[in-house]
Amino acid sequence: MAAGFRRPWTGQGQNEGQCLDAVQFFRSTVLPAAIVLMFGLALFAVSARIWLPGDMAGPAPIS
Repeated sequence: MAAGFRRPWTGQGQNEGQCLDAVQFFRSTVLPAAIVLMFGLALFAVSARIWLPGDMAGPAPIS
């Protein structure tokens, strides 16, 4: 920090920097990875019809 600059009291104590680092790690690493994994799972679920046998790949019969 710059000389003469005092950080305002936040009530967090010594662990404030660690908490902010954890949130930053979650936002920059975990959250994007979870989004990509969820997209991949949805893509797999939608495209699963490719591997089904021919008679099961069509829509369900109405009657």
